[in-house]
Amino acid sequence: MMNIDGFDMYQTKMDVRGRSFRERQYKNKLRDFDRYFSETLNEELVAVTDKDNVTNIIGMAFQDHSQSNNKQLSDDKYVIARNETPIHVGDYVLWRDEHWMIFTKEVKTIPTHQQALVKNANYVIKWIRNGEVVNDGKGYHAYIQSNTLYTMGVSETTYLDVVDGKMTMYMQNNKDTAQLIQDERIVIGGKIFKVKFMDTVSRYGLISFLLD
Repeated sequence: MMNIDGFDMYQTKMDVRGRSFRERQYKNKLRDFDRYFSETLNEELVAVTDKDNVTNIIGMAFQDHSQSNNKQLSDDKYVIARNETPIHVGDYVLWRDEHWMIFTKEVKTIPTHQQALVKNANYVIKWIRNGEVVNDGKGYHAYIQSNTLYTMGVSETTYLDVVDGKMTMYMQNNKDTAQLIQDERIVIGGKIFKVKFMDTVSRYGLISFLLD
């Protein structure tokens, strides 16, 4: 017959409940989130690919934008995951046969879980390195927006009108995308664009490109 030490039982109980009022409150918040996450209808298994091209199957909950905060009714979503789930800004998320990109992660004041903003990757960029298309011929998904706001795609000069289109492109910061250099050309929608500027700082984990 095993003897159960009362002091050890007390220590185990305190570890579970928390040793102070603040710790007990935090553990209660964690339990509330675990209960929500295990019962929510919008939690699904998705494939997440990081900058090292490693893919993990993990569970995340997807939430739509509130219409009151989203006048353009875009497809942007929030994702919610447990603290131990490996997700990072720049990761690709394959959800319901669509590719998404993690754009930002919220710094939680009470870190009971992770929350991030994802955007639908709307184009696949391919370019050649060492005689082969990068990423085993698959290229990389990107989020691209037109940045041609006032020129209507045309710039007037003294002699003739010339094309003046601009794009902003976001891609995961990995060993392949980091090799794109200024003045390199890529094809988007049947048109040739030139890389004019690269920003790896504003959104750590992503590279934003200004294309002309």
